[in-house]
Amino acid sequence: MKLLALTMLAILFFETALAGEPDDFMARADKEAPVANEFLNNALNYKLQLVAEHYQTVSDRQIYVDPKGGCSRKLFWDLAVDTFDRNFPDIYDVLGNHAAYDLRAGSKRAQDTMMKDWVRVHYKMWVPSYRVKTADSEFVIGIDKIDHFFAHGYLNYLAVEKNKTGTRAQRLRDALKFNMEQENGPWGLKGSKVKSYADISASELGMKFWEELLDGPNPYFQCENGRYVQKRRFDLFSQIDASLDESVNCNTYAETDMRDAIVQHSKTLGVACPVDPGLCKRLAQAKKPNADLTLHPICRGLKDSQVEQPSNLTVSDVMRMGSGITSIGNLLPFWFGSGKMEIPMTKQSGQAIQINSGPLTPHSPISNPSPINRQGPIETLKKSETAR
Repeated sequence: MKLLALTMLAILFFETALAGEPDDFMARADKEAPVANEFLNNALNYKLQLVAEHYQTVSDRQIYVDPKGGCSRKLFWDLAVDTFDRNFPDIYDVLGNHAAYDLRAGSKRAQDTMMKDWVRVHYKMWVPSYRVKTADSEFVIGIDKIDHFFAHGYLNYLAVEKNKTGTRAQRLRDALKFNMEQENGPWGLKGSKVKSYADISASELGMKFWEELLDGPNPYFQCENGRYVQKRRFDLFSQIDASLDESVNCNTYAETDMRDAIVQHSKTLGVACPVDPGLCKRLAQAKKPNADLTLHPICRGLKDSQVEQPSNLTVSDVMRMGSGITSIGNLLPFWFGSGKMEIPMTKQSGQAIQINSGPLTPHSPISNPSPINRQGPIETLKKSETAR
């Protein structure tokens, strides 16, 4: 069964996988770009609200009565995974929508950036960047980093928190090594020709979201009277750092000519990687003991050519490696959604119903602009910010 699954993956993804590529140098050089924290946080909390709304919609279709006011944890989890854990996830409906066009930092379109001359099918893979601010720094991020934060962060969460082999520190390092092999091969140097340490860092930082979605002393959602209610607002900018900025956490490229073109591109814009060596020095301290996997050598103060040959690993090879840190059953939802959903016990049958779901898509603000019900202090998107 495992061999069959890996074979299917190889057939579907061939030798490489496509990856989103921002131009953070143009974004960094754009001094007029506003800080987009509010827009991005609103968009992500909007999607979280849609998960809760979709949960209730599915639950209400069942004649379901739980006298104890219980909830189906698995159903809610599946819906959250289907929304936040796919390349490219449903959150792109909002983050990449034209409604945020004026908030973008740097290039507004794929054809505006130097990357177009080098990245395969660039017109499909370019993603916009935004200027953001955390407690200790201001920087830019491409929305592909938000994808990595949730989607690859979920895979790492499964590998680290749901796998009890060895110590947690070793499981985390093994997961990050797996992320590195993705970047060395089909997801990076072999696909887009770009190896992004910022992607790996986002994958590490994103685990915390999944750890706190339903669990811990202060989860985002709690079950109340058969409904999942959002108890606190998600703040992306308390979870990330400047290592997600590719003008700080430099890239490595598969070709010397590509590296030279990007270096010249950045110089023309008056910036060079790393744009803030002092920030790199702080990151190198903060991200120990795994800084060697999440920060580019240059950002750690080491000399590096920024050129590296792709590995010979295929998609199936890398996924086989992944099956060593978590089950193939966990890897498949990572790519194809969570598969079968468990519907709560029905009053008539007293048995859990299994339905085949394909990827579930909550109501999109593009096709359904109606405001959703608010839960207490949790904000939905402002009218001016909602995708139309």
